[in-house]
Amino acid sequence: MPPSLAGLDERRLCQLLARAGHDRGRAVVVCDGVVKPHTPASSEIAGIDLIYSGPHLTADDLIVRMVDQDSAPRRLTIVTNDRQIQKAVRRRRAKVRSCEALIHDLAGHASHGRGPSSPTASTKPDPGHLTDQQVRQWLKEFGLDSDGPPDSMVDEKL
Repeated sequence: MPPSLAGLDERRLCQLLARAGHDRGRAVVVCDGVVKPHTPASSEIAGIDLIYSGPHLTADDLIVRMVDQDSAPRRLTIVTNDRQIQKAVRRRRAKVRSCEALIHDLAGHASHGRGPSSPTASTKPDPGHLTDQQVRQWLKEFGLDSDGPPDSMVDEKL
């Protein structure tokens, strides 16, 4: 995700995923390309992996390859709006969740202060917090209105 949009870089995305309670297993954030200067090469958060596709493979291709190579793809949930990825991972019976559903989930957790807190949390800015304006920017980026995704796009069991 581009840091210029809502200021959410790879490190902060991993923090926000952890804060949102994605504890049903591990989460993997897949980025295009190679690690850039001043960008983490891996996640510092337990249970959240940060990987880069490398110079000769797209993140989309890597995601599909990872699902194809998984021994139990039915346990996976892939977050994407890309129809080609959706089709490929559904063939392996992996679940698909929309990007807007994840953004709403993360924004809700960030704005309600859920997740681990520390005694200094009230004195320091929350690096994972998304403002209402940032949420609107993300929704616009994904071609959604600010009212949220249609109910049919959100699977409450995920």
